[in-house]
Amino acid sequence: YGLVGSEMCIRDSSTPEASVLQTERWARIQQSMQTLSPREQHIIALKFGGELTNRAIAPIIVTSENNVAVILYRTMRKLRTHLEREQGSVSTPKRSIGYG
Repeated sequence: YGLVGSEMCIRDSSTPEASVLQTERWARIQQSMQTLSPREQHIIALKFGGELTNRAIAPIIVTSENNVAVILYRTMRKLRTHLEREQGSVSTPKRSIGYG
């Protein structure tokens, strides 16, 4: 169910520094993903890796479309909180992380 590894590609960065920063950001996201339950990881993989809609995810995980939305919201909030805490423990300026 994991969304870690080579399944996700790192976008092209215009400079070597930007590439390193993006690689570091992806590593933090992968680490934070490990704090999620297997079900949460599966739903994130389906939504963002598989580019499925909540309606398409619902029958796969045997729940309602509304429940998928709630689980995604709570899971993204959990990831965001974990990333913010981790970033706070590292002496780097805080940046917002888009999940767009």
